[in-house]
Amino acid sequence: MADISTVASPTGQSINIVDDKEQGFNALDSDAFMKLLITQLQNQDPTEPTSNEQLLTQLSQMRSLQASVELEDTIKLLSDSQSSAATAAFASSSASLIGRVVTATTDQGETIEGEVDRAILRDGKAFVGIGDIEVPIENITSVRGQVATP
Repeated sequence: MADISTVASPTGQSINIVDDKEQGFNALDSDAFMKLLITQLQNQDPTEPTSNEQLLTQLSQMRSLQASVELEDTIKLLSDSQSSAATAAFASSSASLIGRVVTATTDQGETIEGEVDRAILRDGKAFVGIGDIEVPIENITSVRGQVATP
């Protein structure tokens, strides 16, 4: 595969068109495309220049690529915000179980029952504490009302 990270200018000088940290298509952005286009125009055969249709097609492709990148960024932002909302919902759900008696299955497959005495949020995942055991909130199979306070 040819390296397109640099192109030669009309003077023979190399022009770096992409960030060295990025690879493949991730390295190409609208600035890199414009550098390629300018270099292409500077180095074209004057007897057979690039047609206007070809230039418009290339510009259209660049705009389409840029729109795709912006859409990808927007989708990632939405996904991150939904993930944060889900984490907050799980934290709220686990906190609302404090003082209630729950039945749950541990990661080892054991069924336990007891009063939830704490809520834990670790690595975006909600747990409840029953004594010295921490159980993922999704492993809770039943919840009973408040424990009577002495």
